[in-house]
Amino acid sequence: MTSSTPTHRAGAKELTVLFVDVSGWTDLCSRIGDAAAKLIVDALLRELRDDVERCRGRVVKRIGDELMCLFDTSSDAANAACEMQRSADIRNRFETEKLFLRISFHSGPVLMEKDDVFGDTVNTAARVVGESSRERILATRPAAEQFSEELASLVRPWRSAALRGKEASVELVELVWREGAETMMRSKTMTMGMKVGRLRLNCGGKECILEPGGKPIKFGRGETNDLVIYDPTSYVSNSHGQFEFRGGIIELVDTSRNGIYISFDGEPAFRVNKRLALRASGRMALGRPSHDPQAISLQFTIE
Repeated sequence: MTSSTPTHRAGAKELTVLFVDVSGWTDLCSRIGDAAAKLIVDALLRELRDDVERCRGRVVKRIGDELMCLFDTSSDAANAACEMQRSADIRNRFETEKLFLRISFHSGPVLMEKDDVFGDTVNTAARVVGESSRERILATRPAAEQFSEELASLVRPWRSAALRGKEASVELVELVWREGAETMMRSKTMTMGMKVGRLRLNCGGKECILEPGGKPIKFGRGETNDLVIYDPTSYVSNSHGQFEFRGGIIELVDTSRNGIYISFDGEPAFRVNKRLALRASGRMALGRPSHDPQAISLQFTIE
């Protein structure tokens, strides 16, 4: 463990606690009924339990549509998280009712009592999953610092989050789990500690470029923005967001009222949760979901 680990309590053991939450459960219940929805989620969770056990972990307990899992190492937890996301992804290719996963984990001292676990490490891991979104794996920096070299190449910075019950912000990273992600990350120089090039933006024929170390680019309907976006429906906020360099990484900061929906090339769209590290290229839908024909689109490319 890193030197930043809190003072250990008597009887505590160094472990990694992982939470996996099924996104879409509430909507599924409302559409097909509780009993039918439970059968579908039960089948998925049984498959996820197998993934956990294959990666030398164990499921401590089920909490509704969520599993709490325990691992001896953060690398085992990371491997299990990737396997679970892939299992859900494969399932969704063939099933009408789509279910998506949010996963988070944290490493630290854990108190064990009978078949359950307790302590600050458990609480932190549980709260980090609230910072995640569907199809995403988030880990705390202490957990990521223990990854194997292979897994470390799949990590990208995320953001610092103010978690309930924590005086200081907790630094989070994202683990990119899709097949071929390692090659993609290396080719785009997005592994930890490496620098990226400039960011090119295009919206409705208007173009802006953010140079390395340059001043943040603000965008929205307001005339004072660097990239002024015309939207007569006002779904785009006056100050919708900005792009900035932060620690050698280009980040998107969402300051909007109606949100930003982003899709990286070849990947599904998702809603940005306050702050996001950019990579490669893709498009954003401003104020409306990407599938909305009235959504205003902003294209981006890191060169």
